[in-house]
Amino acid sequence: MYFQMYATYTAQFEECVKTLAYWCRKEERFQQLVREFEATPECRHLAISHYMLEPVQRIPRYKMLLEDYLKRLPDDAEDRRDSEKALKVISEAATHANQRMKELEAFQKLMAVQERLTESVDLVVPGRMLLKEGMLNKCSRRGLDRRIFFLFNDCLMQCSVVAGSFKLKHKQALMGMRVDIPTVTDIPNAFSIISTQQKSFMVSASSSEERDEWFQVLSAAIKEQSRKLHSLKRQSSQILDTVEEVGAQAPVWLPDSSATMCMECGRQFTALRRRHHCRGCGRILCGDCSRNKAFLKFMKREDRVCDLCYFKLKGLWPLHVMEKKGDPRDAAAQKAQGVRDIKAHTEGAQKIGYLYCRKGGKGGWVSTMAAAQGLGFVFLQGT
Repeated sequence: MYFQMYATYTAQFEECVKTLAYWCRKEERFQQLVREFEATPECRHLAISHYMLEPVQRIPRYKMLLEDYLKRLPDDAEDRRDSEKALKVISEAATHANQRMKELEAFQKLMAVQERLTESVDLVVPGRMLLKEGMLNKCSRRGLDRRIFFLFNDCLMQCSVVAGSFKLKHKQALMGMRVDIPTVTDIPNAFSIISTQQKSFMVSASSSEERDEWFQVLSAAIKEQSRKLHSLKRQSSQILDTVEEVGAQAPVWLPDSSATMCMECGRQFTALRRRHHCRGCGRILCGDCSRNKAFLKFMKREDRVCDLCYFKLKGLWPLHVMEKKGDPRDAAAQKAQGVRDIKAHTEGAQKIGYLYCRKGGKGGWVSTMAAAQGLGFVFLQGT
């Protein structure tokens, strides 16, 4: 029973620390009360988070105590067998605890960076880890700008250092990124960060060793992120293949913890970009990829479905679905919008996907669902 409670505590520890930090930032009076309590003799001038961490560290200490006890215990001792059983149980719990400790250390690193940011940026998202940080010179039109770079397993962030705090300059996803060492350049120890979706730029390190280290870690992170996305797409495709008739029966929902990014567009889930389950196939998607509603037989009413299930339920399947691509001239245009309904004039369409357009060559670029019909495109409007 104790270990069940312990597992629950360790699993919720990260969320508890985040909640405490959130209310300390939001409510000045609450923060003052916390600081006053931490300053009392009973608290020994230690942070509350220190005491919250104690139960997580307790199990590994129990394991060390039992191992030391068994070393000194005779083989024919009466409680030898029970002690070995206890060590086995505690070892299993300690293995879980060690994994949680590693996750907590990664979480604390994220929190340390976030607390020094001058902007309101939510760095703490499920599955995100800080891989590397360091000072590099970013090449710009004005010359070299000294920046601190933070490499996470899903994005790269660059900041300027102002009075000990970090001012966010740019944050971009690793997806669609690659690194290259230019053969001809006047800048020593330089390497290029090239992105097909956002900014491309050149940076220089203080030495060739530091440049090579950044190059290797960044290349490995990009490769791993690409592997995860391909694996997610494969899993998503397998789920869709198992659904014989969309809406005929309730699908098996994947657990929230099984996906850290949308299974359709691949964007990372955050506190603002939340998970949604498609009621047709059970996949986990972002809000933009599951805006539509359609009638489902097993529910006997309309409910949220993904774009693919929507097309199937509306009789527009099979159609080849093109990838959602952002306009390179407008980074803000990358956020794809869902389709709520399809006009009747889409008969004979062979392909459906997202294109960016603007009326009369004026105004901003807007993500619009389009169908290839004959030699041209038909733009589909929601109602």
